[in-house]
Amino acid sequence: MNTILALLVAISLQESGGGVNRWNPKERAVGEYQIRQLAVDDLNRHYGKDYKLEDFENRALARWAVLHYGKMYGAETPEEISRIWNGGPRGMKKRSTIKYWNEVQEKMETVLKQ
Repeated sequence: MNTILALLVAISLQESGGGVNRWNPKERAVGEYQIRQLAVDDLNRHYGKDYKLEDFENRALARWAVLHYGKMYGAETPEEISRIWNGGPRGMKKRSTIKYWNEVQEKMETVLKQ
C-alpha cells in the first residue's frame, strides 16, 4: 500500500471509524471523511464544480475531496494534508491539529504494516 492510500485509510478511521455511510447531524458532516458544507463550498469555488454535500458519500469523490482540499491550501505532505483536513485552511498553524495528526500517523503506520 502506498503512503497516500494509507493516509486516506487512516483519516477515514480517525473521522468515522472507517464507516462509509456515516452522518453526523451535530456537525452536518457526511461520509467516512466527515465532509462538511464549508469544505464542499471551498472545493466548488476553487475547482469550478457544483457538488452537493451528499455527493461525498461516494468513496472515490470523498477521497478526491480530502486530497484536493489540502492541495488548495498548499499541502504537500501527509501531515499537511491531515492537519488542513482537520483544521481548515490554517490547519498547519493550529496547535489543536497536532494531536489529530499524531493519531492519524499512528493509524497510518498500522495500515502500512498490514
